[in-house]
Amino acid sequence: MLLSTVFDRLTTIELSQLAVGGEEEGAIEESNYPKILTAINGALNQLYIRFPLKLQEVMIQQFDHISNYTLHTDFAQSNTASTEVYKYINDYAAEPFTDDVIKVELVYNEIGVELPLNDPDDHYSVFTPQYNVLQIPYPDAANAVSVVYRATPTLLVTTSTDLTVDVPIPPQMIEPLIAYTAHLIFGAGNIGGSEDASAYLAKYLRLCEDLEKYGAFNVTRNTNLKLWRNGWV
Repeated sequence: MLLSTVFDRLTTIELSQLAVGGEEEGAIEESNYPKILTAINGALNQLYIRFPLKLQEVMIQQFDHISNYTLHTDFAQSNTASTEVYKYINDYAAEPFTDDVIKVELVYNEIGVELPLNDPDDHYSVFTPQYNVLQIPYPDAANAVSVVYRATPTLLVTTSTDLTVDVPIPPQMIEPLIAYTAHLIFGAGNIGGSEDASAYLAKYLRLCEDLEKYGAFNVTRNTNLKLWRNGWV
């Protein structure tokens, strides 16, 4: 979805009564772009937190003496500037890990079998004591795991004036995106009003509930292609 589409919608409906929305259709002034883009980024973050819109995979090489594996670039093999001794994130310069973890969704062992996650009653379970930490109670240096995680969105550059860039959401997400964007703008002090901000937040929540209720998007479970590609099995 083009950013111009989002701007047109905001300026003609949600922000039509505000100076930040422009004096005529499609006329948001460039001086107001940073405010609008920051609000859109906030809406993107909320949608990616609530919905698994972007799944990424990272390979973790186990070490016998390490139980907690932090998903951070300090431990990525592609990060040649890091001084960490044990770089257990197996990534590549052409496809580096980028600290974009929201939450761990799935974990697979080296033969592609899904491991129990956060199940204290299962001996084979792995855990996430923090959002970006994978705890393996019985690590084995001969093995690796594949971690599938919900990833953060690629945010818009707030200093840009290019309206041809893509807003990374599927078409069915435009209404909640618009609603949350309006919520942030109307709630920004002297720009809008608290009642309108609350109304748009309620609309956003209702729209999200409808998307969840009707299953308006599909997410394919990871097939562990990296395990095969990297020769783990």
